[in-house]
Amino acid sequence: MVTMAKVWRLSDSFHGLPRVENFVLTEEELPSLSSKDVLIGAVYLSLDPYFRVFSSGKNLPGEQVGRVLDSKSAEYPVGSLVCVHAGWRSHSVINVTKPRSYGTKVVKIVDVSGVSPSLWLGAAGMPGVTAFMAFHNKCHPKPGEVIVVSSAAGAVGSVVGQLAKLKVGGNISNTVNSKMKSHGRVLDCGSISTYNDDSASQGH
Repeated sequence: MVTMAKVWRLSDSFHGLPRVENFVLTEEELPSLSSKDVLIGAVYLSLDPYFRVFSSGKNLPGEQVGRVLDSKSAEYPVGSLVCVHAGWRSHSVINVTKPRSYGTKVVKIVDVSGVSPSLWLGAAGMPGVTAFMAFHNKCHPKPGEVIVVSSAAGAVGSVVGQLAKLKVGGNISNTVNSKMKSHGRVLDCGSISTYNDDSASQGH
């Protein structure tokens, strides 16, 4: 049985915010499975800021969480949830023994009750591991120290902010607020909601 994959590509390079016309949806016929191959159907796709550096006509890259739909590998039976750098595509045929681009491979996802597999594209995946390793192995944080994250709204920085709260403690924004310009604006997104106040504040 032939499997057709839907593949998203960049139709045009863009600057600023992307538009619908910058993308094109194509179809691609997938090969039959060989030894150690698996057919993966996408469940979640990652959306990453580095996409914009790719030229037009290229497949959109990125991690995805997928489910094994057919398998020639005993290690990855049908129904397994996996995380793999397969890009923006509905289906992929991947050999589980061959190295993947960016040094990644097919990783089987552990089923944890009450935890969405989508977290493997964020806090439980590459962004979370990057945050944990960089924060603990390079910063060596200690209770009472001041931690300033310059980009705490991104996938990695938001995890660092949470790790800092757990490891160092204290209120958020004490240091940064004192350096702000007069009439500067702060967007409170509810990350911690303790801006120099022991009670929760209303986000704005």
